Amino acid sequence: MGYGPSNYFIHLNDSYGSVSSISVATGTFKINSFWFYVTGNATQSPGAPNPNTGPGSVIFRGKLGGVTQFTVIKSSGFATSDAAPQKGFALINFATEGNANNANVSIDQLEIELSSNFDYFAIDNFNWAQGALPVTFGAINAVAAGNNYQVSWQTLSETNNDHFEIQASTNGESFKTVASVASKAANGNSDTLINYNLSIDIGGGITLAGWGILSLLGIAAAGKKGAVYCSAFRFLQPPFFGWVALNKTL
Repeated sequence: MGYGPSNYFIHLNDSYGSVSSISVATGTFKINSFWFYVTGNATQSPGAPNPNTGPGSVIFRGKLGGVTQFTVIKSSGFATSDAAPQKGFALINFATEGNANNANVSIDQLEIELSSNFDYFAIDNFNWAQGALPVTFGAINAVAAGNNYQVSWQTLSETNNDHFEIQASTNGESFKTVASVASKAANGNSDTLINYNLSIDIGGGITLAGWGILSLLGIAAAGKKGAVYCSAFRFLQPPFFGWVALNKTL
């Protein structure tokens, strides 16, 4: 049984002193809070460490691209009762845990290290948010004109943005880069509106079988891994189109 009315949770029954992680394949995220159950005795009593080794602790490390962004060590405050509604779970609030606010830190991996006194943990009610994006887009437009697509877009802000890539697809799954535009922002950073324009030659089969999908990506500067905003244009029949927002990571 999970926290409160929940019957579902993430858990791991491993060895004492194990190191586990929760990560995303693409993008970044921010952790607000979750409910955490930990134990180390034979009956898995909440908050009970191995009776032969004494009190235990848990280390939470937020990482981005393999680099540690924050470390929280918790050695007290674990739930010790399995009574409702906690059912052995204790709240881990990353806005206050460890006397620091780590809830606004973008990461792509949360590492959980148990001390040699614990061998089981569970997580429920994982409260998270999407990580920061390098580009905030304003108006985005694309119009077919002869054998070209006239693509224009605005950025309201750019953070460590190196360039934009325009990719094309005939099926919405496989994309090919057809153009690249350098950021106009000084050193890739701006908090004012910037206009971009580009003409793309659509000869050569970009719009096969009546479908053409263009995606616009803001790419973070080299060596700075982060989420990438992507606006995908779906041309139903030029010049009519719609667009959806996606995410991508280098």
